[in-house]
Amino acid sequence: MNITIVTGPFLPCGGGPAGAVEKLWLGLAQQFVTLGHQVTIVARVWPGQAPDEVIDGVRIVRRGGHSRSASVRWDLLKDFVYSVRLIAVLPKAEVTVVNAFWLPVLASGLRRRLGKVVVNVARFPKHQMWLYRGVDRLSAVSQAVADEIVRQTPSVRRLVRVVPNPVDVERFQPADPLPPRKGGCRILYTGRVHPAKGLHLLIPAIRHLLADYPDLELAIVGPTRTEHGGGGDAYMAELAGLGQGLPVKFESSIADPALLARRMAQADYYCYPSLADQGESFGVAPLEAMALGYAPVLSSLPCFREFAMDGINCFVFDHHHADPFGQLADALRRAMQGPGRTQTLGDEAVKTAQRFSYATVADAYLADWTRLVERGSC
Repeated sequence: MNITIVTGPFLPCGGGPAGAVEKLWLGLAQQFVTLGHQVTIVARVWPGQAPDEVIDGVRIVRRGGHSRSASVRWDLLKDFVYSVRLIAVLPKAEVTVVNAFWLPVLASGLRRRLGKVVVNVARFPKHQMWLYRGVDRLSAVSQAVADEIVRQTPSVRRLVRVVPNPVDVERFQPADPLPPRKGGCRILYTGRVHPAKGLHLLIPAIRHLLADYPDLELAIVGPTRTEHGGGGDAYMAELAGLGQGLPVKFESSIADPALLARRMAQADYYCYPSLADQGESFGVAPLEAMALGYAPVLSSLPCFREFAMDGINCFVFDHHHADPFGQLADALRRAMQGPGRTQTLGDEAVKTAQRFSYATVADAYLADWTRLVERGSC
């Protein structure tokens, strides 16, 4: 099969500060190539990256691109400019997967060249799905996202299928055998440093726990700048104020998956307290932690139900509770009170993560696209 994958206008693909979407589609593209398919990724340009190159058999074409701003309207305009520019360079394909806002609208009339147009719905919809009535597939990354698409736009129900995001279980894997937890108190968060991620709850929760766990430490690893998806200087100032006098440190984001896995493996516990009920669509970072053998502490977002089972492979807190700080602190305390039980949950977490391997998810996409190409419809 000849496949084109288009990533968005703001973050690079194949190195640099790539986002989760860019990383996972490069990984899936490489998996498709190993199965004998031809794959081209069309992405934004980035300093130090060639306009045309081949990485592990995947051709990457880079054109256009913009810096993310704090204005959604301005970013939508940038996306439109980027999408228009890409139309001329999109190669002939049997399937074209799109991760940009406006490009599906422009591409739906070019099927003779682009083949089946598939929109990767990696975020919760905001009443824009009616724009995509002319595409061939809306691939939602979780059942929560799929349900919201149908709730907002019932007319596109027949286009919706759920294919989850993958996790790199080759790089993110526990030591063999998995070493026993020794009761350390190093807590880790990885991801965007943004208000939607709930870090302004996590830091006060650390203060709650210090009396019982005086050697507790919190490390927050991820991008902070607005153009990289972070919350910017204002949010960093807020977090710095909350963390004053606490054992909290901020570390730069780690683009290389192998280095990220190595950094994550240095922690004793993992926490991902996202508050984005209508923003968080799946949760690759918690699954990476689970693949490493952690039973993560998670908020009760609907999308986490795809893989999170409280008391079985993770610890869940109610982020809508009147006292979310206390709820989060209690969940962390549950995780830290019994290393033996946490070890058992970590073993289950590894088994859960294996269900979302790149090989499994790639097969799911290819099966769906093969049906589309052969049958000509949903």
